[in-house]
Amino acid sequence: MKIIATDLDRTLFSNGKEKIRENAMEEFKGLVERNDVELVFVTGRYLKLMRDGISKYQPPLAKYYICDVGTSIYNEEFERVKEWDEVQTKIWNMHDSSYIREVLSEVTFLKEQEKIKQNKFKQSYYVEDGENVDLVLKKLEEAKIKCEVIYSYDTEEEIGLLDVQPKGINKEGALEFVRSKLGVSKRDVLYSGDSGNDYHPLTAGYKGVLVGNAHDDLKKKLEGKVYIAKENYVLGIIEGAKHYAFFK
Repeated sequence: MKIIATDLDRTLFSNGKEKIRENAMEEFKGLVERNDVELVFVTGRYLKLMRDGISKYQPPLAKYYICDVGTSIYNEEFERVKEWDEVQTKIWNMHDSSYIREVLSEVTFLKEQEKIKQNKFKQSYYVEDGENVDLVLKKLEEAKIKCEVIYSYDTEEEIGLLDVQPKGINKEGALEFVRSKLGVSKRDVLYSGDSGNDYHPLTAGYKGVLVGNAHDDLKKKLEGKVYIAKENYVLGIIEGAKHYAFFK
């Protein structure tokens, strides 16, 4: 068995500015069915928003769903995987995101994201300038919090996104947890993405695929390290999966 793990927005889902042919998702479904492949969806979306996207774009369903930038995992019945929550609780030593909120309350350039985008293990903000991330890190280090600060840029909304999570808890960490549960080696995992918060899983030792519509700066950063597809969105995933012989 092999795993194709993929980001959703502007990777599996064709919700960017670039166009794609209408039957692309049907082609992907057929290839998944004909090959010994399980899917894992890896997204910044919370559960309901992810399920809304699945309803709209109609991809084949996954074995596991990693949501909230890696802070929540759901099985194929969309039931939350409690063991992952236990891992995060231990890292933060009984703290939660409300403590992060308190520590960063005086950082004026941070604008808190909507309540539905927050959870116990993720405190999220909008930021105008990614260069200010170092100031956030300094504040958190002073508070002696074991955390991960993940910055990405939403090209559609033209705004920076900043997530503060337990140390090691990100898309890569959650995917490693799922990979271990499924008993699959790293060489049998493909990861596809398009943006900054995909950097860690793309460079974690899996077969990396950057779809054609990915950010140009990320393409430059990852040139020679991952397969950079010419095709956009799901067609880029298909192209990469054929390159690595996950699809025949």
